[in-house]
Amino acid sequence: MKENCIMDFLKELERNNDLKWMADHKAFKEQATAEFEELLQMVMERLAEKDLSVIGLPPKNLIYRLNRDTRFSRDKSPYHVAFAPIYRLPAARRFRAATI
Repeated sequence: MKENCIMDFLKELERNNDLKWMADHKAFKEQATAEFEELLQMVMERLAEKDLSVIGLPPKNLIYRLNRDTRFSRDKSPYHVAFAPIYRLPAARRFRAATI
């Protein structure tokens, strides 16, 4: 895995945050996304040692989308300039945690 691929992509995206650039660099985005999925898988394997609920979750389904909702924003740049995972506890565990 090359973490620098992820960072290179995000730096370039920050400099060129527009639809045309993203369309022209689709392969670069896919490579960086694949690298981030690999990194996330490694993190999840470590997390699974303490929290079994992450076992079997596909990293691809946990990555927050890069596209931004710009409808009500002053900043109209179309993409977030960071990859981010998103994970919610299963409903039963959320309830238990709230009642303790």
